[in-house]
Amino acid sequence: MGLLILLTGKDIAAQQRPQFSMYMFNPLAVNPAYAGSKDVLSITELYRDQWAGFDGNPVTQTFTVHAPLKNESLAWGLSVINDMVGLSVKNTEWYGNFAYRIKLNDKNDKLSFGLKAGVDLYSSDFRDLKVQDASDKIYYTPIENKILPNFGFGLYYFGEKNFVGLAIPKLIRNELTEGQTSLYSINNMHIYVMAGYVFEMNSSVDFKPSFTVKYSANAPISTDLNASFLFNKKLWLGAMYRLNESLGANMILHINEYLRVGYAYDFTLTVLRSYSSGSHEILLGFDLRNKRGSNSNLPKLF
Repeated sequence: MGLLILLTGKDIAAQQRPQFSMYMFNPLAVNPAYAGSKDVLSITELYRDQWAGFDGNPVTQTFTVHAPLKNESLAWGLSVINDMVGLSVKNTEWYGNFAYRIKLNDKNDKLSFGLKAGVDLYSSDFRDLKVQDASDKIYYTPIENKILPNFGFGLYYFGEKNFVGLAIPKLIRNELTEGQTSLYSINNMHIYVMAGYVFEMNSSVDFKPSFTVKYSANAPISTDLNASFLFNKKLWLGAMYRLNESLGANMILHINEYLRVGYAYDFTLTVLRSYSSGSHEILLGFDLRNKRGSNSNLPKLF
């Protein structure tokens, strides 16, 4: 359906960024200020199969790694996101992340300022699709590995029980052109706001409600609500609701202090539910704890 809109619309809107259900367990994919917040070398891989069963459905792979530097106020990170829509559109993002963190009080609350810079490698080829107007330049102009530089920034405030973040991952609106004619544009500015808090229910159960709001010009505001419970500092079980769009559940298991695995499932509430069996996400994470982070075998809450 996204390709149908792209090929038949009179005015082409920007391509939306990849959608995630387990955003709260991989914030670096959006916010560079998150880099180093776990105080260990942290690696996360995430695979999402969106609208499974739908021909040409979006598939996304994400890899992130980040860690603090010897100067504890500084941190670095790398994020790679490969997003595909069928065989027609592929976009791979390569971005370096840098964060500067300020300790605010004796409780170890911190405010982090983040910057990210890198490139998108964008490819599209619509010639095998059935379209209404075969003379449309978008249809007969394939693009292969177009290099699109960009940069973004973020803010991230976090403590032991709470976090608030603001991020604009891409500030440059890239346009794909042929000669002097603009075919369409991607990378419209997206604004993300996220927040969450952990309530200690008892010695065995913690409750973390969180939300993310995403805004982009000429697109509806997207709001994700999540409620997760942490059992014995080992197992996260949660539910997710994307307003007027989808409903789902997620699970994260901390196998030990180093390794975690996760799965999320959501099904759409839109007309696409007649064509799709739902969306699936698989997460694999690894934390390499150094001397500074080895005092606790408990998983980081954020």
